[in-house]
Amino acid sequence: QAAPDVERQISQTLSAAPVEITGTLEMTTITIQELLQLAVGDVITTDHPVSRPILVHVEGERKYTGQLGQYRGSKALRILGPASGPASGR
Repeated sequence: QAAPDVERQISQTLSAAPVEITGTLEMTTITIQELLQLAVGDVITTDHPVSRPILVHVEGERKYTGQLGQYRGSKALRILGPASGPASGR
């Protein structure tokens, strides 16, 4: 009887734990000079088409593909499906 109680407690604790989720648009390079001159409001452009899905990583591991957009006035990321290719994003 103790094991299910312990499992339930662990599950409840973990369900509230924060998880890092990142979406990668496109890798790009800039010069050190450009980096030093970056300011609030600057835009870094990439060759990534808006219509092309992005890679979504969970705790550094490639997990999904997603589409950037808006939801109820907030920036959002819609999960499209599982990622294919190498699993590790680090």
